[in-house]
This record gives sequence, C-alpha cells and structure tokens, in this order.
Amino acid sequence: MKSKPMIALLIVAGLLTGCSDIVSLNAPIQDSEAVIDASLEGIYAAGEDVCIIRKPVGGVYRILYSEAPEEGYPGTAEARQFEGRLMKTQSAEVLDVVSDRGDEFHAPVHLWARVWPGAKELRWSWLDSEWLKGRARAELGTQETDSRMILTSPASTLRSFIDRYAGDEQAHGAAAIWERIR
Repeated sequence: MKSKPMIALLIVAGLLTGCSDIVSLNAPIQDSEAVIDASLEGIYAAGEDVCIIRKPVGGVYRILYSEAPEEGYPGTAEARQFEGRLMKTQSAEVLDVVSDRGDEFHAPVHLWARVWPGAKELRWSWLDSEWLKGRARAELGTQETDSRMILTSPASTLRSFIDRYAGDEQAHGAAAIWERIR
C-alpha cells in the first residue's frame, strides 16, 4: 500500500498549482547550480497585475506576484510568493518556479517558465504545451490528473529534458509581456 501516499501527494500537487499544466515534484536545478541574470530583477506590470523579482540570494530569486482584484470585488486581490532558480540552456533561459508557501500540507511543486528579460520588458511563458507534454510522456515519469501532468522523474533527467526542449518554440504558448516599471 505504499502507492496510496504517493497518489495522494500527486493529487494534492496537481490541485495546488493554477499556473501551468505541467508540474514537477523534483527541482531540475539546485541553488548552487542556478545562474544569475541581473536583467531579470525588477518590478513589472501587466495591466493592473504586478510582479516583483528581487535580486537573488544564494542563486534564489524571491518573486512576489499580485493580481488586481476583480472589478467590483476588492477582496478578490491575491498576492503569492515564489522562489525562482534560473537555468540557461544553449537556446533558452528557464526559471524554475516553486511556491514559497512553507506549509506541510502543500507539496512544493515546480513549474517552468521560459523568460526573455529585457531593458524595458520581461517576456514570460510557461513550458506546458501539448507538444512538450507528448515529449514528457515518452521520456519522463508522469502521472496525469484531469487538468495537470505531474512529472516524477529525478532532477538529472528533468535537467536533461529542459536542456533539450526549452528552446523549441513548440514547448510554450504565447508569451505574456510585462512592462518594466523599475
């Protein structure tokens, strides 16, 4: 019956992330392997949403994302904190993002975003396309819920997968553009 706790963990992991269709239980990169790109740091806005990416400490970026409230419902605004570790492949910069929620009831799942930092903007897109899911099914350990693919492969396998596919334009959808405020 060892599989019941793992299945429960996978279900919880899938339910707790609303950003990407692909999540991973393992980090593809450790703090000591993370790279720094000073142009990633900043305060960005997209409409009324705000994202703050702080200067990394020990290879870890602290990220605060704040959604604007729904019109007429001021209590619906939500702010979330994340940690990010930047990886550079031969053809892409990828930010491994994990919730900074320190709660033993939440699985710390990892999401991957391809990023294009610039002087005036930050382009950002989750690596979760159907094309990439097909590659993951063929090459990685996966579990699927109705709405999420959960990757269970070890870190070294995930890193190799990201190195191979993150730079392919088929790996992600349209990029969101965040205007740099500061």
